[in-house]
Amino acid sequence: MEFTPINTQEEFDSAIKDRLARQETKIRGEYADYDALKKQSQSWETEKQSYEKTIADNKTAYEDLNTKYTEATGKIAQYETDALKTKVAIESGLPVAMFSYLKGTTEEEIRRSAEELGKFTKGGQAAPLADPEGDPPKDSKNAAMRKMLREMKGE
Repeated sequence: MEFTPINTQEEFDSAIKDRLARQETKIRGEYADYDALKKQSQSWETEKQSYEKTIADNKTAYEDLNTKYTEATGKIAQYETDALKTKVAIESGLPVAMFSYLKGTTEEEIRRSAEELGKFTKGGQAAPLADPEGDPPKDSKNAAMRKMLREMKGE
């Protein structure tokens, strides 16, 4: 075979035509699934955005619930402490209204505070007329009326 120089563009194009066709077929084969991959990628991106929104919503809900839980736990602890202070105030003979002046969070601390506060009260407080647990009053108005009637009758 003898070498013939290429002098025109048409001669060059016809000389590499087969080579270009083979290369194009090879490349098209490699990227034949490009459209399918592009659709799959778009689908995944949509799913990703949906998951990110769900995560953000769940994070907000978690933070709200955590805040409510913290508030509720604080309120419960305060109620328990107030109930304990009231109990100690009654047992110590302090006026019930003074339970808010008791200091401490444990029963031992509250009892020490009640003792200190008891030093400043005059004789403490008489026992309550009714049991805080709901038992009927020990000395009710009716009992006082009955006593007065008995005295009037001379009994």
